[in-house]
Amino acid sequence: MSNNRFLTRFNPGPILPSKGEEVAYRSKKLIFLGFFGFLVILGFSFHSWAQGKAVQGKAVYDKYCSSCHGRQGEGLGPVSGLPNFSDHATLGKKSDQDLFNKVTMGGKGSGMPAWKGILNDQERWDVVAYIRTLAKP
Repeated sequence: MSNNRFLTRFNPGPILPSKGEEVAYRSKKLIFLGFFGFLVILGFSFHSWAQGKAVQGKAVYDKYCSSCHGRQGEGLGPVSGLPNFSDHATLGKKSDQDLFNKVTMGGKGSGMPAWKGILNDQERWDVVAYIRTLAKP
């Protein structure tokens, strides 16, 4: 068997893609990245909406929470031993969901009432968002 015949028979084809294949690949890649970017933006938008708004949370906090937790979240209200929301290290240990659950169900044995029947879901998420603004690094 001659070398030419061997190369013709077992030639894997061109190593580089043709121009058309390259354009198709890049187009698919751009479409994918665009769609992925859209999902990321949508996710951030939903997350922000679902988690609450600090501006509205301040009003709720001032009305229902500050008497025990202090005006600036320092935990120096009439009940001692409360968490210091202005301390970044203390607040950093809790997730938003943890804080939301505590506001919702209260603190068993701590004297903190459950706010589920008084505040709606959005108001409780708003309070969580506001509490996050109190932490100073």
